[in-house]
Amino acid sequence: PETFNAFYNLLEHSFSPLKLDDYSALNTLSVDDFIASKNGFHTVSSLVTLENNHVDALKAQFKNTPNTMVIDRQAINETLLGHLKSDFNTLILYSFAVVVLLLFLFYRNLKLTLVTCIPIMLTWCITIGIMGLFHIEFNIFNVIISTFIFGLGIDYSIFITNGLMQQQQTGIDTLPTYKTSVILSVITTLLGVGVLIFAKHPALYSISIVTIIGITSALLVAFTIQPILYDLLILKKRTLN
Repeated sequence: PETFNAFYNLLEHSFSPLKLDDYSALNTLSVDDFIASKNGFHTVSSLVTLENNHVDALKAQFKNTPNTMVIDRQAINETLLGHLKSDFNTLILYSFAVVVLLLFLFYRNLKLTLVTCIPIMLTWCITIGIMGLFHIEFNIFNVIISTFIFGLGIDYSIFITNGLMQQQQTGIDTLPTYKTSVILSVITTLLGVGVLIFAKHPALYSISIVTIIGITSALLVAFTIQPILYDLLILKKRTLN
């Protein structure tokens, strides 16, 4: 007979709304993530998950609701990434201009500067082209690693130019030594960063795939196109003279 006494007592219990302090006792619900108060201003957030084709309808539904704002996280992230790409392209141009100036001051020869700078531009163009071919998009993570690839491409071009110059001046085939240094740098870089291609996390995978494409492109351009440029702009010119 007393089996349902707890239920009857619950019906006769006087309930009242819970206070925010009562919710803090629940480990499964973080109130601080949804309710914030500062300087007398209070905000309450509600998370809504929906399909992309319903986003505009939801925004329209709450457009004229007072004290209510709809925040689209995906739109914010896309805007942030767009500004990041724009700033990144600008910074790349500034960096490349400084690199060209430093190389010209170091070599004091416009043709040597071109021999070193053209492979850098080609590497960047090839990298962007391959990414577009395989539909690999830039994100916050691989944009950052791209600066690292850009710097390594500059190093490889400088090494090969110096090796070609020393080989021409001394008559000794020293270029293989420089190529070995570049290959060792490529191997260590791929072992350190390229191995992330086996990661299941999309961000780590994108960092790895962009690194592999960029470093491989820099290696191929430095070993194939750069010696041809040196022959065309330096050796043949001096032979004619």
